[in-house]
Amino acid sequence: MAEGKDSSESGSGTRSSRAGCARSGLLGLAAILIVVYLFTRAGDGNGEDDVDHSATLTTEPRVTTTLADRPGAVEPVCPDEDGESRHTLMFTEAPPMCIDVDATYVATVETNRGDFEITLDPEGAPEAVNSFVFLARWGFYDGVGFNRVLRDYLAQAGDPFDPNIGDADAGYVLPEEPPAERPYYPVGSVSMASLYPEPDSTGSEFFVATGPEAERLLPLGYSRIGRVADGMNVVDAINATANPNDDIGVPNDPTVIATVTVEEQ
Repeated sequence: MAEGKDSSESGSGTRSSRAGCARSGLLGLAAILIVVYLFTRAGDGNGEDDVDHSATLTTEPRVTTTLADRPGAVEPVCPDEDGESRHTLMFTEAPPMCIDVDATYVATVETNRGDFEITLDPEGAPEAVNSFVFLARWGFYDGVGFNRVLRDYLAQAGDPFDPNIGDADAGYVLPEEPPAERPYYPVGSVSMASLYPEPDSTGSEFFVATGPEAERLLPLGYSRIGRVADGMNVVDAINATANPNDDIGVPNDPTVIATVTVEEQ
């Protein structure tokens, strides 16, 4: 998801108030142009009230449970389907296609608040689903926390490394595979995060849409990989950990993923 940028630098007029009216006028004009630009970026050109992607990821300190140093990268090979492959966190490149895109896969996310199941959609986002299954079966998500929870908006997880680094990937990134139909991110849908507007930046983090704010997101940067088919009450419990006084999304009480198992149906 896109990095949140602090626009306070455009308020430098307070530091240069002694420079005269001419400079103040130029600063005022610049501020107006910035506001117009940001307003334009927030929509998709059709006049509808959509959400700016810059609200969906931040490189501010986030909650994680592993804080692992990045290990040496290994060549990606398809993991064991039973999830018994050795816990691995870094790869030299994107994985080969390890799933059958015509099959149905169900991922069970086990957490300290209970379990929920995701029915994956390989047809809609084959590369992203393949990567999610690949990482899950290598144990990448084991012990990782939901680092960003915004009430009635989203719950995000999938970064096992030091949250101050801000690189949420496993040594590779993928092109985005955005959904084609509205609502792009309905409540209960699961999507991969990215560093929008940077292209081809889908990493390891994923988010569950927990409320109507997510339904207003534009589809430009996030591959929708499936939907919660069971255990939405657990997702609701994660949603309830949001801190209303923290707009970054650091939850009051972190939810920890024990493991993610994936079965072909």
